[in-house]
Amino acid sequence: MDDRPTPLPSRPATSAAGTDRRVRGLRVGTVLLLVALIPLAGVGWSTWRSIDEARAVARAATSTERAAQATAALVEFDAAVFDEMVWAAMMSVIRTIDAPTELITTFLGSDPTADFAEVVARTDQLATAAGQLDALDALAVARATDIDLREMVVRYQAVIDPIRATLEAQLDDLATSRPGASGARLRDTVDLLEVAVRTRGAISQQFTASFAVRFDVRGAPADELRRLIGLRDDIERGLATLATAESTRLPDVLDAIAAEPNLASFSTSVEALVADGLSQGVPTVGAPVSLESIVGDVQGFVTVYRAATESTDLTVSLLDATVADVLDATADMGTDADEAIRAAYERSTLLTLASLLTALLAARFIVVPLRALRRSTHDLQNNQESSAVAVQGPVEVKAAAIAIRDASAHIDLVTQQARALAIGDLDADVLDATAPGGLGLALQHAVGTLRAALSQQDEFRRRLAHEASHDGLTKLPNRSASMAQLTRSLARTTRSGAELAVLFVDLDHFKDVNDHHGHHAGDTVLTTIAQRLVNHVREGDHVGRLGGDEFVVIAEPVGGIDDAVELARRIVAALTEPIELTGVRVTVGASIGIALASQSDLTADELLRDADLAVYRAKEVGRGGIEICDEDLRKQMAETADLSLAIRRAIDHDELVVHYQPIIDVDTGDLHALEALVRWARPGEQGLVPPDTFIGFAERSALIIDLDRWVIESVARQVATWRRDPGFADTPVAINVSGRHLAHDRFVDHVLEPLERHGVPPETIIVEITESALLEDLAAAAVKLQRLRDRGILVSIDDFGTGYTSLAHLRSLPVDILKIDRSFTANAATNPHEASIVKLIIDTGHLLGATITAEGVETAHEADRLSGLGSDNLQGFYFARPQPPEHLVFDTPMRTGAEGTHSD
Repeated sequence: MDDRPTPLPSRPATSAAGTDRRVRGLRVGTVLLLVALIPLAGVGWSTWRSIDEARAVARAATSTERAAQATAALVEFDAAVFDEMVWAAMMSVIRTIDAPTELITTFLGSDPTADFAEVVARTDQLATAAGQLDALDALAVARATDIDLREMVVRYQAVIDPIRATLEAQLDDLATSRPGASGARLRDTVDLLEVAVRTRGAISQQFTASFAVRFDVRGAPADELRRLIGLRDDIERGLATLATAESTRLPDVLDAIAAEPNLASFSTSVEALVADGLSQGVPTVGAPVSLESIVGDVQGFVTVYRAATESTDLTVSLLDATVADVLDATADMGTDADEAIRAAYERSTLLTLASLLTALLAARFIVVPLRALRRSTHDLQNNQESSAVAVQGPVEVKAAAIAIRDASAHIDLVTQQARALAIGDLDADVLDATAPGGLGLALQHAVGTLRAALSQQDEFRRRLAHEASHDGLTKLPNRSASMAQLTRSLARTTRSGAELAVLFVDLDHFKDVNDHHGHHAGDTVLTTIAQRLVNHVREGDHVGRLGGDEFVVIAEPVGGIDDAVELARRIVAALTEPIELTGVRVTVGASIGIALASQSDLTADELLRDADLAVYRAKEVGRGGIEICDEDLRKQMAETADLSLAIRRAIDHDELVVHYQPIIDVDTGDLHALEALVRWARPGEQGLVPPDTFIGFAERSALIIDLDRWVIESVARQVATWRRDPGFADTPVAINVSGRHLAHDRFVDHVLEPLERHGVPPETIIVEITESALLEDLAAAAVKLQRLRDRGILVSIDDFGTGYTSLAHLRSLPVDILKIDRSFTANAATNPHEASIVKLIIDTGHLLGATITAEGVETAHEADRLSGLGSDNLQGFYFARPQPPEHLVFDTPMRTGAEGTHSD
């Protein structure tokens, strides 16, 4: 078979009679001359108009810039005066309630007197900058401390009104100085400045309006509520407008405002105040400003104070951002105007020269070559050779002539290349040939693209296979590829008798990086760790990523355990070096577990499991450790599994028992409540297994959830039985639940279902959760605990004082009882400092409406001291140890005289 390209058929000749036609009309030279001369008249007119418009824009931009600068100074002074009025109102309230300075500072988080002094100093400074020196005299009158709050607001308003009038006039002037259509950006920024001024004013007025709704400081509460609603709507519209603006500065400021927790808390309180006012109405006259009324709404006052504190700088930043955008726009317009003038002159000059040059050179460089091109095309139409024609003139004319000459060669080459591609002959020499000219290059590029596409099919298949066996982030072999490599390595060492070591590398602080710096930083850490592993293993060793923050190193061969440990030490040292992130350095480190394969009966999965056991023990001992999997470790893991099975069996076969410890009412000495405490009567053990032995272990797994549910079920049965006993019928019982259980999606159902099943009133149950467990996910915990409270169950925080819960957290938590930890109560009877701390905790709890229970009371002296400090209830070995329900017999007041170490 002949694969040679089939020759192309010859083009049919065209008779001269069919193409030799005379064309009448203007010559090319005449047309070119007209084209060059006619636009010259328009060039001068266009240049003059462009320069005049550019100068008008420059003048308007300069005028607007001066107006914007004056307005910016007055805006900042107006904002400062209004902020000072809000601060002065809060200082008047603080003076009215006459509370201790230390208490006020503790609740507010800062010294209000010092903060107010800074606000006053800033107002004076901005008055000078804005040229409002006359306003300082009026401010001195408003700052008098011997007037009531209402009079003070009136005096400050007398200062603000003339400032506002001047500001409105300046804004009107600024609006009229905006340029025409060429200043679209400037018009937008001026509009944004006006929106920012009004939004900022509404934010400031919102503080006084919210305060005036509650207290008798200005107008009727109903009027103030309507004003507050209007201000809230103005703020929302203003911030929405600013959020859609095309500004590089505003998003950061708006994000800062949205992220400020105190402003968010204040907005929430405003929404609640509006909702309550609309649904329940407001009094005719607000409450008088007094200590009693402020204490009744202390969080609202604190929220207003902190929001006012943070809003000053944030809202001024809002104004600064919009003013800066206006000034940038005016500067850009001035620059654009200058550039437009220069460009107009240049354009006029170039157009004039180009027109004249075109007219002079048209005949020489265009007309003559075009005539020659006409002759050449005539020859091509008649199937004559045109390549020998000497073509002169512009490049375009030459290119046209050459293109015509080369057209036949292009067609022949394309035909041969298409045939080679069709039969799959990708190595044919004709595919490398290039026809002359731009068209030839384009055709060759297309042929090369098709050729490359066919060649890349095999490469694509190879790449897919690589991606299936490698981690996309670190480019290391993934788990499946690493396990396959380990299987092959085990086969080789079995045949050769050499030893092989598997190093399980688990990063120590990777979660902290993700939590504090984000997943992008985590990815950077993982890729850096991967590269360090590759750089610090021996040549030929395998490095893979198992997933998450776990890596594996297959060292083959090794000279024994010492070689493996030395390699692990090098890796730990390399991974402990700091890693540079954007603007911060982090240290991760790693723990390594080693498993040695010197026996042929170990599979790849078993060897990796042993290394995993070793790294688990390394992390228990301490971060950055190296452990070797040996028989002791395997035995320890087996014992752990046995304990887990034993606890599971204890839950399933009711080997657990519940004891109850009384909680005593301080005022009467009677039984106030009982706390349910689980014990384990493990078969084969002498006595009860201490709770610390199994509860802590259970909390590390889901076993603790089943253990909690067993206790809740047992308590529900016992309380149902006690409902028929007059001595315990209405006695509440406290049940401890774990933090892991609290995080479970069905936690609320797990508590309520046993109570409903046994007919136990929810009011007789107290749910206790430790303070540290609450802090793990405060928001989610608060929602679940509130659902229990809505059903009547009381909520108690156990071991209070050990978890650093803030006052703000306490106020947001649904809490009925605070139980002070033994670590505080133990020394309160003998140590005045400890007693002061306990007293502070008790007073804080009472202020929040909680009942206080002091745990761990062991002596009469401790009981008397804690009672004197204000505890509502006491619990401890001094009154009674935990007892089975059948032994709960009490006298009034309860005194067992039992002395011990501490309560459960």
